[in-house]
Amino acid sequence: MRYIFVVIFAILGLGMIPPPKTIVVDIDNPLRDTIEVNMDGLKAYKILPFSKEVTKIKAGKHTFDTRIRGKIVHSGYFDSSMDGLVNVTKSEYVVWKDIYMKEEKEEYYDNIKEEVVVIDGREFIGDIKYYNASSIFIPKEWDYGVRDKFPEFVDLGKSPYVIKKKIYYKEDFIREYNQ
Repeated sequence: MRYIFVVIFAILGLGMIPPPKTIVVDIDNPLRDTIEVNMDGLKAYKILPFSKEVTKIKAGKHTFDTRIRGKIVHSGYFDSSMDGLVNVTKSEYVVWKDIYMKEEKEEYYDNIKEEVVVIDGREFIGDIKYYNASSIFIPKEWDYGVRDKFPEFVDLGKSPYVIKKKIYYKEDFIREYNQ
């Protein structure tokens, strides 16, 4: 009889455990070749050049391997509890934070952390995060993706300023920064 109660309470207790959180990830392909990405040995994605696959996965640990023309070129793992980009090609990315203002005021700049960031031996000044080839998972913190333009103007609504972020391929960031 005791055994039956233990089993019933165990079953009821398992029903109270929330299901694992689902996160949204971009599997990006900045290469000129089509890639095939196998996630966790279960799901394969064929991603055309200069495109991405957006998918939902359970938060937690994951493995992947990336193939070009059938040959494994990269493999790795990541662990995340948040949305982001899975860097299956070991590319380099930059997230740039900028501020839009109705009227330029010095105190608004307190929301931007300008620092010197070195990329390829060159110094860049701004609120910049550089993700090198070893950054397998990049947490989503941007408003504009790699294929979106960083707008010249944004609607500020009633706010005196708005902060926006964009993720770039390293080469695109350098080109944009130089303009």
